[in-house]
Amino acid sequence: WIAIPTWLAQEGVDIKVIGLFTLAQAPWTFKFAWSPLMDRYSLPIPRLGRKLGWALATQVALLALTFWLAHLAHYPDTMWIIGTAALAIAFASASQDIATDAYAVEVLRPEEQGVAVGARMALYRAAMFTAGGLAITLAGQWSWSGVFVLLALCYVPMLVITAAAPKPDEAAAPRGSRDSSAIP
Repeated sequence: WIAIPTWLAQEGVDIKVIGLFTLAQAPWTFKFAWSPLMDRYSLPIPRLGRKLGWALATQVALLALTFWLAHLAHYPDTMWIIGTAALAIAFASASQDIATDAYAVEVLRPEEQGVAVGARMALYRAAMFTAGGLAITLAGQWSWSGVFVLLALCYVPMLVITAAAPKPDEAAAPRGSRDSSAIP
C-alpha cells in the first residue's frame, strides 16, 4: 500500500487514478463476507488442517500475485490490469489474515490470545512500513520490477513457517457447528 502508489506517481500516473487504488483495500473491510466459508471448508492440502491450509494457499497466491506485479512493472500504462493485481493481492492478504487469526484462536490458550494479537499487530505494522520504505528506497537504485520480485521472495520463508507450524486438534468441530449427540 506504500510501494504501488509511489511507483505509479513516479511513472506519471494521474493522482486521481492513484487515489482510486485505495479502493483495492476494500477486501479488508468486507472480509467478514467470506470468512465463514473459509472456516467451514478446507482445502485438499494434506496434514495442514483447515486454517493452515488456507494460510498456505493464500501465501502461495500472494507469492504468485506479487511476481505478476513485478511483471506488470514493465507495463505501467496497463492501469486496469495493475488495479486488478492490487485488488487480488488485497483479497489474498485479507484471506490470509482470516486464516491466521482463526489458527491463533485454535492453537493458543485464552490467556495467550491478547498478547498474541498485540504482537501480531505490532509486527504487521512494522513489516508494512519497513517493506514499503525499503521498497521505495531500493526502487531508486533498482527497477520497480526488481523490488517487487524481492517483496515476492519475502513470502518464501513464510511458506516454510506455515508448513512447519504446530497443527491444531483436527478433531475439533468448526465454530458454529453443533454436535447433535450433545442435544438431549
